[in-house]
Amino acid sequence: MRRFIFITLFFMSQFAVYTAKAESEIIADSVKVSLLRGFPAVKITKIDIGTVHVGEKVETGCALHNQSNRKLEIEKLVVSDPGMKFATSRPWMMPEWKISLEGYLKFKAPIGKFRGTIKVYYKGVKKPTIAVIEGNVVK
Repeated sequence: MRRFIFITLFFMSQFAVYTAKAESEIIADSVKVSLLRGFPAVKITKIDIGTVHVGEKVETGCALHNQSNRKLEIEKLVVSDPGMKFATSRPWMMPEWKISLEGYLKFKAPIGKFRGTIKVYYKGVKKPTIAVIEGNVVK
């Protein structure tokens, strides 16, 4: 009976830790950005922009449908994972992260679609978190 109570309390305490962790957001210091360019049916070339820090502006061509240059402006990088309630606390074992750029992506270009891959690096973690961003440029 003692063993059953101990196991039950142990799992309940673990659930409380993971639930609290799931509601928090992690702010990234910088991202390494690579953008994909071209048409999916033909050929997509990868352009490596390099490391982008919060507040920096980057000039690059990143459209899938039109090839003009865009200005990528990042105000705040927020990484959140609402689905990690039962995940372990080790970063390399976590499930897929959901990346959102809080603030805005500012484009100096006509309307079109864009797609890019982002690597997010955390302090003390060597392996990056990789995500794909895609969306529409609207006026």
